[in-house]
Amino acid sequence: MDAETNDASRIMQIKTIDSLIRFQPFPVLLAGDLNSQAGSEVINLLDQHYQRSCVNNCGYTIPSDKPTETIDFIAYRKSDSFQVLNHSVLQEPYPSDHLPVIADLKISFKKKRSK
Repeated sequence: MDAETNDASRIMQIKTIDSLIRFQPFPVLLAGDLNSQAGSEVINLLDQHYQRSCVNNCGYTIPSDKPTETIDFIAYRKSDSFQVLNHSVLQEPYPSDHLPVIADLKISFKKKRSK
């Protein structure tokens, strides 16, 4: 999402992303730099239909050399059957100005009933 100081564009973007993926018939993951912190309107909109892989004490992701904010997230639809096994922020500042976020997720597929 864009890095403008005003949230208006990011709010429009998260609503558009949600409208495109929320009703897909397959499991959905959403990950990336959302340029918004937990508690912002953007993340509150995300949290309405998605579960973040980490909600508390998740580790800072930016700037990569001395991180002080968390704006990078991994999330899945609340309606999907994911279980978070592990969530971490990799302390590797070389490739980007953001630290990478890693999550190990397990999904349980619902079995179709035989006739």
